[in-house]
Amino acid sequence: MSMSITNSTISTKAPANTVIGNLALFDASANSLNARFLLTQNSAGMFYLSGSSLLTERASIAPGYYSVRVDGVGQTTRWSEKGFFTIQVTST
Repeated sequence: MSMSITNSTISTKAPANTVIGNLALFDASANSLNARFLLTQNSAGMFYLSGSSLLTERASIAPGYYSVRVDGVGQTTRWSEKGFFTIQVTST
């Protein structure tokens, strides 16, 4: 079981509600699973989830590296996985 995100970098110039990346959950055979995702910590008010998309909570996030922890739970299976991602906010 694994979890991935399609992108982990965003500009500090991105407006609120910008999609950073999309999450996916895979079984041991690398088959994509229907899943629901939940942030497991506050994410410092910087990010939120909408379906499988990680988005910016607000505009003008300070440049730096931010840790995001996500729980993924299979909707039609008994699979679950924890994902730990580092989101880089760049000054460009």
